[in-house]
Amino acid sequence: MFWYYNYSGFTFNAFGSIDESYNLQINAAVELFKTDIGKVEKINLVENRVRVTLEILEEYAPRIRMDSIASVESPTFIGDGYVSIKPGSQNLGVL
Repeated sequence: MFWYYNYSGFTFNAFGSIDESYNLQINAAVELFKTDIGKVEKINLVENRVRVTLEILEEYAPRIRMDSIASVESPTFIGDGYVSIKPGSQNLGVL
């Protein structure tokens, strides 16, 4: 996922682009270390990719680094998807 971002109030909006969204739905959870830190705000098709807008609680924004990786996960084969964020290197800047 490629990251783009902006701050608004108490939330941090991150935008990413992925190849497939699987079972991802609006309002799906966004997790960091298996902790809910936000939700999926929008899902759009842009050219041949899926653009996902994430609304992340501002207190967790500093934990997301420039090299953090977001992926769509599912607890089961038929379960609803969620976005899992793997934190990046501490020596790189935050988004």
